[in-house]
Amino acid sequence: VGNFIGVGTIVAAGGQVGVLASNGMQAKSGVGGDAGATGNGGKSGFIDRNGNGGKGGNIYVTTTTGNIDLSPLIVAGGDVNSLYSVRTGNGGRGGTTNGNGGNSGSVGNNGDGGAGGSIFISTFSGKIQPLGFQPTDPLQKPVAFLAPGGPVRGIFAVTGIGGDATLGNGGSSGDIGNNGSGGKGGTVTILSGIGDIKTPKGSIVTTGGDGGVGAGRTGDGGHSTFIGNAGSSGKIGHNGHGGDGSDVLISTLGILIVEGPVVSKGGVGNGNQSITGHGGTALIGRGGSSGRIGYGADGGHGGNITYIGATKITTSETTVASGGAVASGPYQPL
Repeated sequence: VGNFIGVGTIVAAGGQVGVLASNGMQAKSGVGGDAGATGNGGKSGFIDRNGNGGKGGNIYVTTTTGNIDLSPLIVAGGDVNSLYSVRTGNGGRGGTTNGNGGNSGSVGNNGDGGAGGSIFISTFSGKIQPLGFQPTDPLQKPVAFLAPGGPVRGIFAVTGIGGDATLGNGGSSGDIGNNGSGGKGGTVTILSGIGDIKTPKGSIVTTGGDGGVGAGRTGDGGHSTFIGNAGSSGKIGHNGHGGDGSDVLISTLGILIVEGPVVSKGGVGNGNQSITGHGGTALIGRGGSSGRIGYGADGGHGGNITYIGATKITTSETTVASGGAVASGPYQPL
């Protein structure tokens, strides 16, 4: 029933993967062992998927008749900050007399950015407005409501070469999984039955996170130097999409003043610069295939932004709900 006054920033953000570029997943698997006179070469190990950014939480602020004066609210989804930079070793050579070459290890999927959470603010008859900004305080920032989806930096995985064989099949290079997609933006809902609403100058953001840059590379397939089929190069999964922007609803039967920018853009679908290796050669047998590359990324959809003010609506800054672009990096299955 009483007034609600927020003094400090309220944060319910999702956790990040790799807070710094240097402490993300940078695993390596070893080389498969060579066979002796007879037997199969050993396989390089598999590297599992990267982690996902955490989902932002939810913040609910409601009162029946009191005013709501708010400081910044943040429910951002977690970023996948660091490059998923992993490498698998080569497959071992098959026996000098008889045996297949070993396969290189495969790499799992990159992580997705976390989805933004929800901000819900409502009162029946009170006013909703940001806490007063004091320009004389150098540490105080303009109030903002932030619920973006987490972005993904990208993948730079490399798989090794398949092992050669003399009398047997050459080993295949490992596969690389899908790149991570940006997180979906969260929602912001501000409702007053009959009270006036004044949004913060520091912006309302429910954008989708950008998808990661695709830059994986698979190795060559192993050769069969006498009788047997050559190994194939590994395949690479699809690139990560930009996250969708989410909805903003601001509604009152009183006066609505939108002071700051309101942005619900879709995330960027970044370029795919992945390359697959060559198929191996065979003297008597089938040559290996080059790997395939999955589809490129789509930009995220823009969200819906709805203003309802029965008495009057005033806006003074930009309102953006555009879809995400697709970056111009080349899509080159070589």
